[in-house]
Amino acid sequence: MCNRLNVDNPFYDGSASASAFGWLFQVDAAIFLFLQYIDEIKEITVEGKYQDIELLLKNDKRIFAQAKSVQNGSSANRNAKLEDAVISLVKTPYRSNDELLYISNYEAPISRKDLFKNSVVKLKNVEDEKQEFAQQIDRIKSKLKDYIDKCTKVSDKNKYTVLLERIEKIDIDNFMISTIYPYIDTEQPFDRFREIENKISQILTVKFNIQSQHLQRFVRELLLEWHQTFLVDATIKPNKRAKTQSKEEILWQMVAVLSNMDLNIDNLFDEEIGSDQIDEYEMYYTKQSFIHQRFDFFNRLIGDLKDFKKCYAGKNNYDFIKAKWSNYLNEFNEYDSYPDLAKEYLIKKSLLRLINNKTNISKIMEGRDL
Repeated sequence: MCNRLNVDNPFYDGSASASAFGWLFQVDAAIFLFLQYIDEIKEITVEGKYQDIELLLKNDKRIFAQAKSVQNGSSANRNAKLEDAVISLVKTPYRSNDELLYISNYEAPISRKDLFKNSVVKLKNVEDEKQEFAQQIDRIKSKLKDYIDKCTKVSDKNKYTVLLERIEKIDIDNFMISTIYPYIDTEQPFDRFREIENKISQILTVKFNIQSQHLQRFVRELLLEWHQTFLVDATIKPNKRAKTQSKEEILWQMVAVLSNMDLNIDNLFDEEIGSDQIDEYEMYYTKQSFIHQRFDFFNRLIGDLKDFKKCYAGKNNYDFIKAKWSNYLNEFNEYDSYPDLAKEYLIKKSLLRLINNKTNISKIMEGRDL
């Protein structure tokens, strides 16, 4: 396997700082690709060691993706951005079974409109676009040869020669193109996320069979949650493991959002808790404490609930939580330093959220590997 080639693209201004729009598109591209490969994916990294987005699939295949965007929806710089993506991707230390992907928000990332719209397509399946792409590769090679001829430093000449060799070896048939479209700035801020929201909605309803009158709210909250997760990940240094999200971690965020509903907690306590105390405890209640991956814990919780109801006929979910909540203190050790009542309130509420949403959580667990 080759090493990452440390050489700049001589034909593209890589010094310009990334825009907020570009960062957000990269995050949405990662969300789109996670959902696109949800049946196969093991983990995903945004702003990875080698590429903008890196996916690891079950068969140990990796997909390296370059994300490029234009803010106004025009076709400006389309060829230049495709060229830069190709040069970046071939510098990646990919293996024979790995795949390279260029994802953009151009309506026509190569030449024809709508062909790659909200899907991932290998060029061998679109002969006319494959030929146009091959011509683009030839133009890159020609420019590189001219540049190499003009190089005065031997070290630079050698590096760009290796780059040229890698471009000459690119597997055009299996090169993949995708575009998220429409994805442009509009007066309505959520318009740009319409296709991403559609993708999330499709996964929830078709793959996981989630049916709810609150579906649109869940979709939007999940999108915002994933935005936060991937934007934070993108700022983490590449050598930090936390930068990579596993499939289980991302699906648990889905669980957390679907479980975020109004709860009647009055029956969980023998004595009423004042509203001021509840407000204070809610300030302690962090998303991270609920979102970290807990599918195994959920299985154990539901098993314990069934056993409890077998032993105590006529008892309900509230009775179970009141009697058994302290058995799960180790699952919520982030609350160890909190006052006893605050700890009890937060854990009981978390248990109730999971139990009340057990049907949808079970659907996600059953469908995650299908």
